[in-house]
Amino acid sequence: MYKAVLVDDEPVVLRSMKEVIDWNQSGFQVCGSAANGEEACRLIQEMQPALVVTDVRMPKMDGIQLATYISENYPETQVIIISGYDEFDYAQSALRVGVVEYIMKPTKKSELEDALRKVARRIQKRKDLEKNIRQMQKTVRGNMLILKNQFLNDLAGRLISAETDPIHKLEGYGGNLKGKSYFLCCFEQDYAEEENLPEMQELLWIQLHILMREYLQNKARLEKFVRGRFVYYIIEDDTASVLDGQVMEWLCEVMEEFKSLTGSSVSVGISRKYADYHRLHAARKDCEIALEERCYMGAGSCILYDEVKLFPGEGFEYDFELMNGIGIKIRSLNKTEAIRLIERMYEELKKNKAIFQQFTSQTVFILMELYNAVSEQEEEVKEQVRKCLLELSSYKTADMLKEKVLELTRMVMDEAADRSAGKNLKMIEAIKQYVEDHLREEIALIDVADAVHLSKNYLCSLFKKETGETFFSYLTKARMEKAKMLLKKTDHKVYVIAEMTGYADYTYFSQVFKKYTGITAVEYREIYLEV
Repeated sequence: MYKAVLVDDEPVVLRSMKEVIDWNQSGFQVCGSAANGEEACRLIQEMQPALVVTDVRMPKMDGIQLATYISENYPETQVIIISGYDEFDYAQSALRVGVVEYIMKPTKKSELEDALRKVARRIQKRKDLEKNIRQMQKTVRGNMLILKNQFLNDLAGRLISAETDPIHKLEGYGGNLKGKSYFLCCFEQDYAEEENLPEMQELLWIQLHILMREYLQNKARLEKFVRGRFVYYIIEDDTASVLDGQVMEWLCEVMEEFKSLTGSSVSVGISRKYADYHRLHAARKDCEIALEERCYMGAGSCILYDEVKLFPGEGFEYDFELMNGIGIKIRSLNKTEAIRLIERMYEELKKNKAIFQQFTSQTVFILMELYNAVSEQEEEVKEQVRKCLLELSSYKTADMLKEKVLELTRMVMDEAADRSAGKNLKMIEAIKQYVEDHLREEIALIDVADAVHLSKNYLCSLFKKETGETFFSYLTKARMEKAKMLLKKTDHKVYVIAEMTGYADYTYFSQVFKKYTGITAVEYREIYLEV
């Protein structure tokens, strides 16, 4: 429904047009009326109507002057003139200022409604055309971004002819680089779950791009391209000496803010300074080599290529004795010694600056030993080791690898020890006893795990395997059964019973109780009392 303004110095005419014409059926809603052109100008400025229907002869400002004002200030507003003067010069003036319909008095209802429908169709056609144009522009911009990204990928992959002018080519794709000295920086997530949706990854990179533009605006020119799991930024400025001292500081600020906003950690490798864009492939290699240093520096690292040891691991030798010892301890289910030797292995790798591939190859050896130590009945534990093997490339630092391997080692060792000693059922009873003893308290999984000397993951796995339900569903059931007993056998207030069963939040207790029993705690007590 489009807004319309009516203008006529005769109140009777205005009232007649409002009441006789079926405006809604014609696609319009009258949002205001005016007695002359000057009053109409103020109303148009306020209401921004799609259509103005005006008389010609009016005091202060006539219809032709009003149409001229509208044409100059609100070109998208359509104008219909209704005139009692069948004179050619009025019609000519109206056409010159863009009046779309010129209707003679006395006006027929059908004639005006036909004109309104024509104008409504014209307005809709214009809106459809503008929408199509915007969509085409969006598509063109999207295609340009894709073409620019591919060109920069090809340039970074050394696939562009030396005769090609990269800056001129980028200008054609909407780029803003000027061919000055530049750094290339390469961002990568420190850890990304394999099952993460591409849409989620894209949202993270959009947030990074917003921060890069925010922090570097008016400081440097930026161009971004994506290559596999990496996001690259070319950072260029006329005064390259400023970049020399500032680029690392800027990027560290960006990464800190990014982690604060998204909870996701990224690291960045920064190339040497280059002047020739045909050397972008060399800058890319610099970035990727710098990122390898994250293995030792840890997650969230900002690493300059110039500060990286160029040939890491050249003096490192594989310690067959240590690795054989780890295998023996795992096979003999000696958890304490296995963990000690694994920690020693990672420390020696870090001390000797082993390349990341050496970290992963020795990690694979340990994971295979752990996999073989798991019984066929413990398929869930086997699956976790198998998953770690498949996702090994997701762990980007030595500490990440060590943490995951130690977690799996404890899980496998605990499972194997419990299996051999037949302690599973006793362990379940101990867990249940802990719950009963601490039912009034807020019970955290880590507290239960520490009390029974298990890892959190293994406790959950063991409990589900032995009882057929998760630990948390059992905890809820225990609390609810206790609450039901107290409702039956005591006259405590419901909020007191909530506290006695470990719920500090009475509202949350009420929600859980109703979900568990199908009725509220008050209703449950009333039913029991009636029995």
